[in-house]
Amino acid sequence: MSLEPAVYEGSCLCGQVKVRVTGPPTRAGFCHCQTCRAWHAAPVNAFAAWPSKAVEVTQGEELLANYKSRRSNRHWCRECGSGMLNRVRGEWTVVYAMVLVDSGYVHQADCHIHCDEAVLDLHDGIPKFTGWPGSEPMEEPPQTRIRPAAS
Repeated sequence: MSLEPAVYEGSCLCGQVKVRVTGPPTRAGFCHCQTCRAWHAAPVNAFAAWPSKAVEVTQGEELLANYKSRRSNRHWCRECGSGMLNRVRGEWTVVYAMVLVDSGYVHQADCHIHCDEAVLDLHDGIPKFTGWPGSEPMEEPPQTRIRPAAS
């Protein structure tokens, strides 16, 4: 058994931007917020958060474009458009889980966040919250289903 922390690497679609994360994520889950849904053009986003010092852009930092909003600072490759990471609150960096899967990263979600904004109810037994864990918990939906957004 190795005493070295796990290292996971990934790249954008065109391969010009590469990232490396060291160690296990501090938090891994599924985000249901409206901004993640719009950014990923999907009903939910698989995310993993590391301390920012554990995340390194090893190639192509100059090719990263970004969009900063109240909640996030999302970065993508300006050549191919692949979403790479979200630098949130300075101390945390979220790397989109699918960027890392080819290097052996296994997404082991421990929460669903922003479930009050969900359009995809997932009946999976993983704790659900209105914000980050520690915020108001939400009940497990009776079934998995896609539904209209709350208005």
